[in-house]
Amino acid sequence: MRDRFSRRAYLAGLGASAVSALAVRELIGLGLRPRSAGEEEPFLEEPAIFAEHDGWLVTMPDKRLLEFPVRYLEGWHAEERTSDAAWRWSGRAGSVLAPNLGVEATVYIDYDSHAGLFRDRPRTVTVSAGDEVLETFVADAPGRQRRALALPAGIPGHGEVFELTLATDRAFVPAEHLSGSQDRRELGLQVFEVEIREAGIRR
Repeated sequence: MRDRFSRRAYLAGLGASAVSALAVRELIGLGLRPRSAGEEEPFLEEPAIFAEHDGWLVTMPDKRLLEFPVRYLEGWHAEERTSDAAWRWSGRAGSVLAPNLGVEATVYIDYDSHAGLFRDRPRTVTVSAGDEVLETFVADAPGRQRRALALPAGIPGHGEVFELTLATDRAFVPAEHLSGSQDRRELGLQVFEVEIREAGIRR
């Protein structure tokens, strides 16, 4: 969650006055201010920045992240793991259900394209949000990569979640490329994580 709001107020424990004090202090840090004497405008210039989730005071984007974690949909093989990592292989295309933060956001994709298997002609990966293509890139970098893609606020629509699809122009069968492999699955990308964050905020 974003560092600016890491000090959450527990509503039942602190009471309304403490929550209000925390909210005002954080809002002033954002450049917002209380109402001056004689002003007719609301106390806060931007209401509804905070929301309650399971008894905690959080930002609206954080609330959506908590309520709708990324879920894998169609096009993925079962999760695999070692002692220090977990991943899923996609097929030629794999989709996830992701939270719509309602603001400009960044999609982070932690993946390995196994580019060494395609030295003659690198594969192309297309990432789409719904029917809108976010980016198409050549997956020619070796090893594990973390790619960041801009997600404008309006692209996924106005629902609470949206579908994000990772597609590659060519899949591969391990048994046809790796000596001794009996794996006949059609594999696309090895994906360790798909993460959505408010623009400018990194974990």
